[in-house]
Amino acid sequence: MKTEMTFDPAILCRSVAYCKGFVDGFEEGVDTNPYDGGSFSHAEQTRHYYYRVGYDAGVAEYCNATHPED
Repeated sequence: MKTEMTFDPAILCRSVAYCKGFVDGFEEGVDTNPYDGGSFSHAEQTRHYYYRVGYDAGVAEYCNATHPED
């Protein structure tokens, strides 16, 4: 069974992992998730997820900023 993580936007926007992912997605377009360390702790999984959400948001914002017509 796969469980999808949920998040509170008020907490998410203050997450270092989310912010790093957003910057990586927006400025570089390269997914370099530093939270792929192989740890199965809840905290590490949460940071991995927040980075991924931030990265996707950064890429989307980059696309909106550079190609608003699409």
